[in-house]
Amino acid sequence: MEVLVHIGEDPYYVGIAEFGIEQLPKAIALVGDDPSMYGIFCTENDESSHCQKLLDQVLEIGLTEDGDLPIFEMVTTLTAKGYAVCMWGSSSEEQELQYFYSPQF
Repeated sequence: MEVLVHIGEDPYYVGIAEFGIEQLPKAIALVGDDPSMYGIFCTENDESSHCQKLLDQVLEIGLTEDGDLPIFEMVTTLTAKGYAVCMWGSSSEEQELQYFYSPQF
């Protein structure tokens, strides 16, 4: 599921892909390929409309001026709503896990 958003004149797509725990290694590999553009939000939920609700919350938070994920805002907002959040940071020398936090996990 993807939604087109504009930041100024620039178009960006924001999307969500649902996956089960058995696909977590593939999801981690995907996030590691472009850490400013992806995150993993974990929750136990089997509602058919859950992905749309999560996408609405992500769009409400928005993207940075560069089209990246606002890591701090996403972690603080979504963990308060019961998600465990994995976001990666990057530097010229390494990539590392910056956040993985939820009061429930």
